[in-house]
Amino acid sequence: MKVQRRRVLIAAGLSGWSAVTRTATLPGATGLSDREVLIGQSAIQSGPLGIAVKTFNAGAGLAFADRTASGGVWGRSVRLISLDDGLKPDVALANYKALVSRHGVFCFFGGVGSATIAAAANVLRESGVPLIGNFAVADSAREKAAGAAYFVRAPYSREAEKLVEHLNTIGIKRIAAVHLANPGGLEVLEYIERAVAARTGRSTPSAALENDGSNVGVAARRLMEANPQAIVLFASGPPVAELMARIMAGGVKPLFYGMSTVAGEVIAATMGERMRGLVVSSVVPYPWDQVDPTATRFRHLCAAARIMPSYGAYEGYINGLVLLEALNRAGRSPSRAGLHDVMKTMKLRFGAMNLDFHGAGARGSRFVDLVSVTPAGRYVR
Repeated sequence: MKVQRRRVLIAAGLSGWSAVTRTATLPGATGLSDREVLIGQSAIQSGPLGIAVKTFNAGAGLAFADRTASGGVWGRSVRLISLDDGLKPDVALANYKALVSRHGVFCFFGGVGSATIAAAANVLRESGVPLIGNFAVADSAREKAAGAAYFVRAPYSREAEKLVEHLNTIGIKRIAAVHLANPGGLEVLEYIERAVAARTGRSTPSAALENDGSNVGVAARRLMEANPQAIVLFASGPPVAELMARIMAGGVKPLFYGMSTVAGEVIAATMGERMRGLVVSSVVPYPWDQVDPTATRFRHLCAAARIMPSYGAYEGYINGLVLLEALNRAGRSPSRAGLHDVMKTMKLRFGAMNLDFHGAGARGSRFVDLVSVTPAGRYVR
């Protein structure tokens, strides 16, 4: 598939965000003017995996637009340039270099993909441009970029432990897994296999699923042959729904446990009443919490921008809040080195989610929760 590189300005539905601000860059502060902070992202924006990234970015856009409406960060708005890398390491590497040399971004935001982040780690270190926030980055890539990048969500190893611990608690021993057919997917499979072996002493039958879901029939047959009691899903988008439907149509009725890449509302919209027994792990608190002020504000902004509240959008929103707080703490005349210093000592809390970057390097949060998904697409704790 030919990768189409395009520049996306995250506007959260606000028309004023689409215009390029023409203000002079402050002396010695690349990507920083008296009116805006320019940030950059390289991410997949096409195919099934691109759906999740667009949702994440829409949530971040809500945070950026909301802060701009209330005066910005030290009077500055935040503008995001996002380049499509198709989840290809060589394209991502070129994107990161271009974001520094051609676009002159002040920092990076919302890194996506394990192999792509690993490929860009040296650019992060050599340029001194910090990366804040992430989506779908395996633990080994986090370690490669530690000290140059600051990851918000809990690591996948933590998700795997939580899911398998729960399954073992309710008496499920025969556990299979489906994973994306890429290096990050193979690494996550190892976490699942390790957790299953530690809890049950059993092996984990598995199937690899192509990013575009093109081999979903083969993957479904492989999993049906294993006849598991539960299947842990590390995939994203409509292919997950098709995989589940094929397995159930084949007469196998396992429970399905999705990792945080699985958007329950997307699966429900595709399967409707056929969907049964789906539980997903979330790496951010419940977006529909009626007491937590962060969740309440998020839903208000979603309503105003006509965006459907979801875990994916809420994760982007929280990542955006982390970046905004870091920029605020960096002061009126921030530097990239100063932003690094802020991140290395920053502690935050959003509802039940604690973030602590002090001494943690690549790990900000360990929050993981399990929620059920109804056929109507609602999440139930």
